[in-house]
Amino acid sequence: MRLALRIILGSLVFICLVAIYFPNYSKIRDLAEKRKKLRSRIEETQERMIQLEEENRRLEEDPVYCERVLREKTGMVREGEIVHELSR
Repeated sequence: MRLALRIILGSLVFICLVAIYFPNYSKIRDLAEKRKKLRSRIEETQERMIQLEEENRRLEEDPVYCERVLREKTGMVREGEIVHELSR
């Protein structure tokens, strides 16, 4: 009789612990996955920021580069230049 009571009480305690712990475990696992994705996005954003800072530096300090970018993006030409457009 005592053994049966111990088994029943042990089972109830186990079930209660599982009921309390399992939902939290799922949340912890989901949050860990979300944190991993966010860290990856942060790393990508930091790399992009470095690229943009370098681009900005070149635009501010290198007039030849700045002119090339303007020409490519806006189609600007110097006075007297003849533009030949090639079809792709």
